[in-house]
Amino acid sequence: ITLRGAVVSAAHGHVLAMTPRGRSGLTSGEITNLVAVDAQKLFELAQEGHYSWSCPLAMCIVSVLLFFELGPTALVGIVTMFLIVPFVQYVVRRMMSIRKLRVEAADTRVESTSAMLQGVRFAKLNRYEER
Repeated sequence: ITLRGAVVSAAHGHVLAMTPRGRSGLTSGEITNLVAVDAQKLFELAQEGHYSWSCPLAMCIVSVLLFFELGPTALVGIVTMFLIVPFVQYVVRRMMSIRKLRVEAADTRVESTSAMLQGVRFAKLNRYEER
């Protein structure tokens, strides 16, 4: 959690130091969402990055152990386990496309919320609610 906080703080510091020309084309909602998503991705990588080497190793070890325990009959299970991998890849790709749509919706939501809060702040600072 400390890593995530440090990344968010560093990213916000970098965004604040950018010139208006550098920020052109990005709304405040998009910037906020990008910072949050990037920090979350880095946090997930720190937690689950070791799966990239441990899952293939575990599949090979399980395959060998099954073969020694069950003999040639285990080949059916081993082949099935390796044939499922492309299906899992398809599901992950689909999940990533859905996540991309969710991020776009979150950008819109954060932008509209920021606009509303700026409007309320403007009304409060100019004391329009009393008039």
